[in-house]
Amino acid sequence: MFGSRKRKGDVKPNLVYKYRGGEFSRDLESLEKNYFWASSIAELNDPCEGINNWDKFRIQSNLIGNFIGTEPKEKLSRFNKSVEKLISTCSKAGIYSVSTTYEDELLWAHYSNAHKGFCIEYDLDILLESYQSNRVFSFPITYNSEPPNLSFIEVGVERNKLIQKILGFKSNRWVYENEYRIVTDLWGKYSYDFRAVRSIYFGLRMGEEQKENIMNILKGRGVKYFQMKLHPESYNFFREEVLDPNGSRLSYLKYIPEFIIGKKQVGFKIREKDYLRLKKRGNIKIEIESVISHEELINFATFIKDNLFQEAERINMFYDVKDKEDIGIVWATSHFNEGEIKVHINESI
Repeated sequence: MFGSRKRKGDVKPNLVYKYRGGEFSRDLESLEKNYFWASSIAELNDPCEGINNWDKFRIQSNLIGNFIGTEPKEKLSRFNKSVEKLISTCSKAGIYSVSTTYEDELLWAHYSNAHKGFCIEYDLDILLESYQSNRVFSFPITYNSEPPNLSFIEVGVERNKLIQKILGFKSNRWVYENEYRIVTDLWGKYSYDFRAVRSIYFGLRMGEEQKENIMNILKGRGVKYFQMKLHPESYNFFREEVLDPNGSRLSYLKYIPEFIIGKKQVGFKIREKDYLRLKKRGNIKIEIESVISHEELINFATFIKDNLFQEAERINMFYDVKDKEDIGIVWATSHFNEGEIKVHINESI
């Protein structure tokens, strides 16, 4: 029997928040290159993660086994093994924990270096849509006074509900976190669509230089910025918008960066993109507005790799030039393999 249970609602939130206050250079790089780290269960700060009571399931399974024939018993054995496999899979899963609030005093204190860090606001739908080719589950955490019991019937439900039962419960002591959880097949680095980052909230004690660093690396992405402030004579926080000194023009992944081509402006469009995570292989087709040099193309290919395929080991990139006659051959290709990028330009086009 469950003890008191608390859940902040099963409705998926539109916005979720990640508090950051660790090594600043690492946090800055993950923002710049559009990825997050899904931690293994062993890396999380709650030693009770994933604890479940399987006694009810084992008792029911044994009772059923005593009253069925040989063939059904073999099926039951296979079912039990598949459950054991799922439990093993969950132990290898990656977990990215976010919150449904940006203004909790304890979250700022515990996860943002005593208010010296920052908080990322994500559009949850865009964040999850980044992983259509991967199995990703998401759900709110249920807070309870004791670990959940798993019965034979519950184990037979659909996979995502069972994963939520195994990885979606925490002690009532953690209820202040208002946690929403993203679970991936494997722990590790995951790239996302840059548009998922809507806003950045600066902590009460965050340094001005660090704020400037964040606004500079996110230049041209349409991100909004807010400064957290404390209400006078109150324990409550509020936000105050900070104007982006770089302006509001959207240029990221629309124009080749200045550090590659200088002051000239060359736009580009991503026509196709896919990534096979298990094979760590990416493919992308890009249309650029005008021809660039061999060296510029190498640097552009590196930029694409760093910003769109962080965890890839092999990437095939194909480039066409806008308004060039289509003769069935791309203008240029670049291939990333074993840490090296090789570029080929079809000079005849």
